[in-house]
Amino acid sequence: MRARLEDCLTEILHERLKQQRIEDPEERQEAMGSVRSRVADLLDSWTRVLDDHHRDSVRLQYQRYEERPAKPLLHHLLDPEPEGEHERKFRVNRSLRDVEPEVHVYVKNLRDARRAG
Repeated sequence: MRARLEDCLTEILHERLKQQRIEDPEERQEAMGSVRSRVADLLDSWTRVLDDHHRDSVRLQYQRYEERPAKPLLHHLLDPEPEGEHERKFRVNRSLRDVEPEVHVYVKNLRDARRAG
């Protein structure tokens, strides 16, 4: 099950990455490898958090607004810093302004502008 989930998530993110303008094949391959290792790392941490909570007989839920007394997986950025290294990976922004995927940035090469003027 874990391997299938990792493969599925990696494939989805690879498809997204393929849409990016990365001209250098070596850079593209490096980015693809980074996606796979980051997916594996996050799933490893998720499993570790779940195992720790089960060992302590504490139920885990997605966020703090659900049932009590279960502990949330997600932590808000303004909450106190989570204790464990694995739990810190699940600090999240809660506003769409904070997670907006792209913005327009226009870069002007000043050297070329002086030559044209």
